[in-house]
Amino acid sequence: MTMMQSRCRWVRSTLIRSTLLSATTAFPLVGLPFLMPTQLQAQETASTLVGQCRAAKQQTTIFQERSASSKALTIVKVNEKVTLAENTASEGMISVSAPVKGFIQTVNLKPCPGQPKPDTSVCRMVTQTKGLVIRKEPGTGEVVGGVKLNEKVTLAGTTSKTIEGRIWVEVSKPMAGWISSGLENGSKNLDSCK
Repeated sequence: MTMMQSRCRWVRSTLIRSTLLSATTAFPLVGLPFLMPTQLQAQETASTLVGQCRAAKQQTTIFQERSASSKALTIVKVNEKVTLAENTASEGMISVSAPVKGFIQTVNLKPCPGQPKPDTSVCRMVTQTKGLVIRKEPGTGEVVGGVKLNEKVTLAGTTSKTIEGRIWVEVSKPMAGWISSGLENGSKNLDSCK
């Protein structure tokens, strides 16, 4: 078995275990592990992702299709650079044009070293009466803090959506982490700062 085949099997088994765990465990602000990171809506950030550089946070794979179960095209080593080929990620993956054309999991990417992170900070105020939990990762990640009703947070420019429609937004203030901004077609936990 090649290293690439072994990695694909590991990814598939991890996704299956995560799904079973999420389906059988109750969490506050439940979010399934199949997260779909996307950039903020056009009115919140004017930057384009196409052509931007990203680097691998950890060794990862570029797949032929937008699925970790599709054919693996190449392995990207830690800090190896890729070039983004679309503005919005879907199903947790984004298209890349280099080093080969394919799809890569967004959770494994970081800004390229030496390249300043685009300033897409936006102020939001918590409208959820019980406040919100700040997590290390979107979904069911480790709790690192919280924010109260009417407290202000600063968005860091990345959102994630679970398959059930819960939207997670990355925040940089009052501390770095992720909070639930609500459901895609329902309640909202954040509003623009006044």
